[in-house]
Amino acid sequence: MEGRGYPSSILNAIRHALIVYESRLDAGQLTPGSFNDRRRLDRKEVRIQHAAAEVQALEIAKDQWPQPLPYSTIMECISSYRQSIQFEPLSICASCGTNDRALIVQ
Repeated sequence: MEGRGYPSSILNAIRHALIVYESRLDAGQLTPGSFNDRRRLDRKEVRIQHAAAEVQALEIAKDQWPQPLPYSTIMECISSYRQSIQFEPLSICASCGTNDRALIVQ
């Protein structure tokens, strides 16, 4: 490239950058990418960390499962079920056909 109009200082800068670039590759560092590449890599790392946190939470939950239910919870559920299955026949008004007990009691 010398003699083709390039100043020697630019050629020296290019050679130095190439040497630094190759030495970084030899050291195992990532190649310099564009801003979008770095953002994409950052987003990917965040997704990986989020997934790892979810897996860890699931592992903790798996270690603690199954747990016996408290007696009070069982009794509340039984009581709620019993109350909800009770059939209450409604009175129907002979004159208007209303089957609402509150209206008939008045």
